[in-house]
Amino acid sequence: MNTLVSIFHSSGGFSYFKIDYNDGFVLPAALELATFAVARLRDDKTCKIISALDTDGSLAEFELTEQALMPGDETWAKYVKGVVNKYCKEIHQVGQVTGFEIAFASDVPLGGSLSSSASLEVCTAAAREQLYGITTVSKVDRALRCVEAEHEYAHVPCGIMDKFISSCAEEGFALLIDCRSMEIKKSGIGR
Repeated sequence: MNTLVSIFHSSGGFSYFKIDYNDGFVLPAALELATFAVARLRDDKTCKIISALDTDGSLAEFELTEQALMPGDETWAKYVKGVVNKYCKEIHQVGQVTGFEIAFASDVPLGGSLSSSASLEVCTAAAREQLYGITTVSKVDRALRCVEAEHEYAHVPCGIMDKFISSCAEEGFALLIDCRSMEIKKSGIGR
């Protein structure tokens, strides 16, 4: 087993105004609240995930196989599995089809409209990218993969705003996002 442990984080967020479901404009900002993870690679194809927020402390485990990564999981692990699936092509390209262990902790309130699922998904994506040496995925592409994962695995018809702010945030700036063109402009609100 790989002994190198990496640490990741992704912020929650809120929006000054929000019409991303209608391809409109949004003006979100990141919060100091975030999801954190520690992760390491394994020598086999097993993925083990655990969250400090899971009150029963259960460990979710799955194999990196096509069948195991199909949608259908009804636990919180579906958010992680969806993102894992969205990186399979790059993992095969780098020739490192190994599992991983990842533990999450977060102070982003669940169900509080502060991007808790986006924070979890983007943190998972950042971990996948760094652990497997994937450098070809932009922050916008990372966010879009997380949107697809949430649509397909959690069956939530979310817009792009939460994933974009979790993936693309810059300290001290809100982001004006055109949800049709996906153009992002920094806004110094509060500066």
